[in-house]
Amino acid sequence: MPTALVVEDQKETANLIKSILATRNIDVILVERATDGIDSMRDTLPDIVFMDLLLPEMDGFTAIEIIKTDDALKNVPVIAITAASITDTYDRLREAGADAFIAKPFKIPELLATVASFLK
Repeated sequence: MPTALVVEDQKETANLIKSILATRNIDVILVERATDGIDSMRDTLPDIVFMDLLLPEMDGFTAIEIIKTDDALKNVPVIAITAASITDTYDRLREAGADAFIAKPFKIPELLATVASFLK
């Protein structure tokens, strides 16, 4: 069973993603802080990561940069999830190394299609 890590400080959003992924038999780990997400990745090496960008203590951009420069973690696809305007964040996400992004509020078919493309 594939595993997804969801790094999201809004419980409602995190639980929504978890319930959507559960429909595809994906095990989900939820954490609220980027540092906890990085630690969890090192412990479990998930198949895919969903990273919010506006997080307490460390933002998602910094977390993605850390993940993508760590030899043990860099091959895990990281999907940024953000309520910010995509035009404002697109270049910064690419520079950080995000593999894809989904704008909030996201559409369920878009989320599932993104997951399917990375979990082939």
